Amino acid sequence: MRKLDKKEILIIILLSGIITLGISNVMLFLNYPQPAPQRDLSTLVIATSSGPDTLELTDAWDSASYQILDQVVETLFSHDLRDPELPRINLLAESYHWENATILHIKLREAVLFHDYTPFNATAAKWNLDRLQYNINATGTNTGEVAHTQPLWMRPDGITPIINNTVVNGIYNITITLNGPYGPLLNLLSYINAGMISPTSHAEDETSFINLITGNIVGTGPFIFNHFIPDVEVNLTRWIGYRNHISYFKTIIFKIYDDAVAARNDIIKNQVDVNMMAYYQDFAQYEENPGITVYRFTHDTGIPSLVYRYLSFNNKNLNVTWRKAISYAINYTYIIENISQYDARKASSPISPGFGLSYNSSVKGSSYNLTIAREAMISMGFGNMGWSDTQWIATAEGSSPFRDVGYFSGPFSTNFREALGLALFEWLKLIGVYIYEADLCHPMDPFCFSFDLEKLDLYTFGWAPDYLSPFSMLDPLFKPDSRLNIALVNDTKLNAMLELVLENTNDVARNELYKDIQGYIADVGYFHAPLYHSNIYYVHSADLRGVPYNSMVKFQAYGMWRE
Repeated sequence: MRKLDKKEILIIILLSGIITLGISNVMLFLNYPQPAPQRDLSTLVIATSSGPDTLELTDAWDSASYQILDQVVETLFSHDLRDPELPRINLLAESYHWENATILHIKLREAVLFHDYTPFNATAAKWNLDRLQYNINATGTNTGEVAHTQPLWMRPDGITPIINNTVVNGIYNITITLNGPYGPLLNLLSYINAGMISPTSHAEDETSFINLITGNIVGTGPFIFNHFIPDVEVNLTRWIGYRNHISYFKTIIFKIYDDAVAARNDIIKNQVDVNMMAYYQDFAQYEENPGITVYRFTHDTGIPSLVYRYLSFNNKNLNVTWRKAISYAINYTYIIENISQYDARKASSPISPGFGLSYNSSVKGSSYNLTIAREAMISMGFGNMGWSDTQWIATAEGSSPFRDVGYFSGPFSTNFREALGLALFEWLKLIGVYIYEADLCHPMDPFCFSFDLEKLDLYTFGWAPDYLSPFSMLDPLFKPDSRLNIALVNDTKLNAMLELVLENTNDVARNELYKDIQGYIADVGYFHAPLYHSNIYYVHSADLRGVPYNSMVKFQAYGMWRE
């Protein structure tokens, strides 16, 4: 065996050291936490708690469905989601004019293609509106599944369809004739139910619903629908044939989480761009992270959500004086600060500031004022202004309170309802009223057979509009025969005011009517005790720009980019 010289021995020693060092580094690499894998930054990932309930746009009535469909399908009209006042804009409609209160002429946008390259024109628009009419059974010929959204497309009588027919008047012109005046029609046509899909790709869906699992959706929007994997994701890609500039993002993924903690961890690890599941309690942790933006929309703009939470009065059992007395006995500041934990703004009426030009900022509504509450009681012959709190309370707790009032929290009661019930019990004693828990089932429970609205005096309820129009709030909550009119309101003047809204096709004039209605509801009728509108927050990656902050809390990936 040849003897190694000194030079060769030195090389072997050096190589051994390098190998040892390499093994040590591998061990260190394996033993220490590694950074999250790099991902394609041209993909926008949104954390959401559920996938769509349906791909059938005429049946879409839940946010999880229409937030997907809104990326793929376009409507004739829409709203500028990046303007706090949410002005209505023409989308697939280029222009329009009302011939009279029941005939609407629309000039459609030209050079628009569906994702299958079918041209969008008047024939396609009529096909879609006729399909909507069939699916809501406005035609009376639908013997299959009827869209749940049918009530949205019916006149206040609940029987007569809003639209009578659609006629083609040229390659890019249609005329819509109504069964009666319906002033908010353009806003209603902005809702996803009236979206435009390809008559070519959806020929087999003309009189049936698009299948959620095996179906596709072919629209004119900036993104193409790829697939929906239940409990996993919805995948979209940008449409290169879009008429405007194509989207910055190549791919949109709505990633479905059943655990909000997992979604939180993924945005912290930069695996998610937008967290729609963010909880208020986590905001401090998010704000410490320079890679995450927490935008407190309501705090910065003063605009809360369109969601309206209120205390519903039984308007049959409680006259306007009783309703006024109770309204002023409620400590709204306590509700905002202690029950909602500062996560809401006091409401003055069903119409939130988020409705923009139709909101009446001069309407303040009832506030906590025991003097006014007791004056209302005394006007009905109850109590005396010289009484102390103790005397009012003693009356409520005695054998003959001025009134026993039934409050319902229901089998689906929440911490909010229970906390409010306990607080109301104490507040109303200060006007000599005793509250008891009404033994009823929930009015929205489909298996509720014993619920009798007339036996209910007080009930907390919440509502949000389906489309951006105050009429979408007012009609269901105050229409005499609406199942959502929990308060049993049937006010002749209010009914007449709402009828005027329908007859008026001028946006400016209609907004003034809405303002008058708000004042009448809050300061004259006291039909509800308005409690609050929720605050709005956004949590997203700090490098995102063009995020659509708005009171509708509607998402729009198109127009966003990464800095």
